[in-house]
Amino acid sequence: VCILTGGGLKDPSPILKIAIKPPTIYPDVAEFKSLFESSFFEGKSVAFTDKEEIIISTSPSKEKVASLVRRFFGTAYSDRYVENIREVVDKILKKGKPVTFADFQDIVQEVLETVQRATPNFLTVLDFRVETAKDHQATAWVKVKIDGVEQEASAHGVGPVDAVTKALKNASSGELDFALSGYRVDIRSEGTDALVYVEIKLIKDKTVSIGKGTSPDIIQASIEAFVGGYNGFRQKKLETAK
Repeated sequence: VCILTGGGLKDPSPILKIAIKPPTIYPDVAEFKSLFESSFFEGKSVAFTDKEEIIISTSPSKEKVASLVRRFFGTAYSDRYVENIREVVDKILKKGKPVTFADFQDIVQEVLETVQRATPNFLTVLDFRVETAKDHQATAWVKVKIDGVEQEASAHGVGPVDAVTKALKNASSGELDFALSGYRVDIRSEGTDALVYVEIKLIKDKTVSIGKGTSPDIIQASIEAFVGGYNGFRQKKLETAK
């Protein structure tokens, strides 16, 4: 078989702009089985649709979400997946952003990757505020609930993400003392209100946990990724203890 250079086969990035990417999973049979049983490999993963077309502008029902999944991707996900998709859509609408096809594609992608690794909410961020200005440090305030106890804290940082991460650590009195070994931002659509996909890698005591978040607000996406990484770490500690 000869592959001509420039044919696109060696570079998956163009096709991934119109496709549902295969989820990244841990090397575990149970995770693959979860995808298989949720019908992920059925239907189509590529939809040739105007990516900037607005498809959701008001809070949708589960039936509406399921209908859109069938229309664009030719498959039917379980109620659990559909409800998680609907919740993420609602979260984005609350930010004042209508959901385009490109947004919906990213939302489905996020849910497929995260719902199979659902973890208890040891940490929940109840609210946050961030202030920043030219040539000044950013300031962040957070209100969190850790193991059922509410805490508040603030911190300064070189930028909004740094400040809010430090505030989260301060709110936990050291409980969230992780090394941030990776921070990746990906934007698949266009515009200043595009969805931002953030992946954060946390390390503590040689244990690695990866959290992910999606939002039109890069700060909120970063917070969600941090929370996901922390909750994943706690879940791993519980599993190890067993």
